[in-house]
Amino acid sequence: MMEGAKKMMDGNKIIMDIVAKKGIHDPDLTAAAKMMTEGYDMLTKGESMTTGGTMAEGQTMVKKGAKMMLEAQKMTSAAVTKLGPEVVRECTIALDSCTYAEKQIKEGALDWFFGGF
Repeated sequence: MMEGAKKMMDGNKIIMDIVAKKGIHDPDLTAAAKMMTEGYDMLTKGESMTTGGTMAEGQTMVKKGAKMMLEAQKMTSAAVTKLGPEVVRECTIALDSCTYAEKQIKEGALDWFFGGF
């Protein structure tokens, strides 16, 4: 799951860099990036707490963080699509990477929570 989360963060950074280089300031994309970062931070913090007495709390944080990241990725894809075919084309590799990362996160969730998201 952590590998997928890292890959999704990397893919989103590439998307944000492409959009920034084009001089585009999209509030939906900015909100998605903020949500993605918050979800990632929550997931990584929760993952570090998944031992001993904080295991239940850590697992809850991991699940919530992963859900935030997956929701943010939907927002990111929609925002990129809204920006038009040229931006979509330039972001294709990063979007594909995020789609693969999404699968990794969901597969990891099955291992963690026996039922996934």
